[in-house]
Amino acid sequence: MEPNLCFTDRLLRAVLAFYLVSVLIGPGLTGAWLLGGLPILVLVWTSAVGFCPLYAWLGISSRRPG
Repeated sequence: MEPNLCFTDRLLRAVLAFYLVSVLIGPGLTGAWLLGGLPILVLVWTSAVGFCPLYAWLGISSRRPG
């Protein structure tokens, strides 16, 4: 697993995950966590690891070569 996310991409994913958590917590814990929980986990995991399987599958990399 070679990292394929640049710092900015990782930061945006982490910020989006934080925003989604705050939106889902706002009205209280409901069934929305079932739908919103998995994308949040994926965003947190990809931002922490620096690797996006979808990017790899599509041959995309936001990192600078070298």
